[in-house]
Amino acid sequence: MANTAHEPAAAPLTADCFAIACRAMDDMVLLAHIREQHKLSLQSYGRPRMAEELQELGFDVSNHRVGRLMCQNGIKAFRTRKHIPLGYVDMPCQSAGDYGQQSQL
Repeated sequence: MANTAHEPAAAPLTADCFAIACRAMDDMVLLAHIREQHKLSLQSYGRPRMAEELQELGFDVSNHRVGRLMCQNGIKAFRTRKHIPLGYVDMPCQSAGDYGQQSQL
């Protein structure tokens, strides 16, 4: 038996709904550029540098917006270099037995 009930008509877009729809479209365009820059940077750009790249391309974006889009879509930066703490570079290693002893001639 077929359902004879009529579907309610869709409500016309109000100004608020239109603004939300425009924001979602802008987010989709930004996300496409974020994915492209992420690929071009060999997945090494994080939120601040990605926002800077998008601003150089002419987009008016904030770090927060870029971070939100990256987080929602699972886009993460990967470290390409090994982190070396600055205080421990080129320091000789001393064992516990050698500490405090002087060489004897």
